Amino acid sequence: MLNKYLPAFLKAIMAGIMISIGACAYLGLENHTLGAMLFTIGLFTIYSLDFYLFTGKVGYLVDDPNIKQIIVIWCGNFVGTFISAKAVLLTRMVETTEILENVTHYAEVKLTDGYVSIFILGILCGIMMYIAAQSFKTAHDTNNSVGGYVGLFLCVMIFLLLGFEHSIANIFYFTLADVWSVHALIALIVVSFGNAVGGMLFKLIALPINNHH
Repeated sequence: MLNKYLPAFLKAIMAGIMISIGACAYLGLENHTLGAMLFTIGLFTIYSLDFYLFTGKVGYLVDDPNIKQIIVIWCGNFVGTFISAKAVLLTRMVETTEILENVTHYAEVKLTDGYVSIFILGILCGIMMYIAAQSFKTAHDTNNSVGGYVGLFLCVMIFLLLGFEHSIANIFYFTLADVWSVHALIALIVVSFGNAVGGMLFKLIALPINNHH
């Protein structure tokens, strides 16, 4: 089993690292709109190099119900973002940018919110991430790279600027802000389920519409 899922685990770690780099851009810039645009480098690299991101893969459970692989991907994303956050804390970024101050506020907003709220916001993020993944996939299949990139940019910017909940990014935020607790772990699981529901729900709605078309 280890050999079977090791490639997925390693690809998931790389995806976690890329999400962390995008999150650093978002947290480190005063202009949040520009930061949201630059966060896209994470997803762009993930899809271009075929890394595995939980929020991009979970919607496709509708087609391929491989629960074990999704869990492996989630765990790999956790490792990648956790290690990245710990590494960032060892750099001058914590002193030369507003990254720590911003992430502390960001984590506080997330952890003082109610479970119903973050679940719904997780669903909305899951929808955005499914659209982003499908846009890139469709663009690749039709050689329409511009459409794929536009889809990525819009979906990432919307989920960040509107405060939707992205489970994997939250791992980075919580680790960087050093706010892990039982409540933080429960909140992360709630958001993860929200992301899964959003992605799969949108996939289920889109499937019959596409088939009918």
